[in-house]
Amino acid sequence: MMDKLGDATRVGALGDHALPDGGVRGVLVRAARQVKQPYAGTALYSLAEDKRATHEQEGELKRLTLALCKPGVNNVARIAAIQLAGQRGYSEALPDLREVLSGEKRDAVLDTVCIGSIGLLGDKGDIALIERFTRDSRRSAAAEAAIKRINEREAAR
Repeated sequence: MMDKLGDATRVGALGDHALPDGGVRGVLVRAARQVKQPYAGTALYSLAEDKRATHEQEGELKRLTLALCKPGVNNVARIAAIQLAGQRGYSEALPDLREVLSGEKRDAVLDTVCIGSIGLLGDKGDIALIERFTRDSRRSAAAEAAIKRINEREAAR
């Protein structure tokens, strides 16, 4: 373990020159593309923290985020991507979020994150989908907050 930590420290001290193909950002992009791995979500959030990202890199972040919102992605990575989609205003994720909440399979964390992001991205038409979760003790707070957020946003228009 110490050897790996030491290697990581040395690479960090050397900067991007110690890493092939795009430096740290390249490593993070490759990690975010590993849709079956939970660390893809962590890599995605690390990319989102890059304050020096170019317009092209922001587009890449959006494409990676939307790809990780899809079914079949590791659940941990998917949850991170859904949260980021909501925070970043990626409304293109809405069909995937609606699909999660419309499906029969339930996962409290995934549902809650989808509800929260729909609250950030959705419209009045999404309230009916979210309302059924107000009666569920594990999802009710998120559902109520999302409905309130949508109603406030719609009233401000």
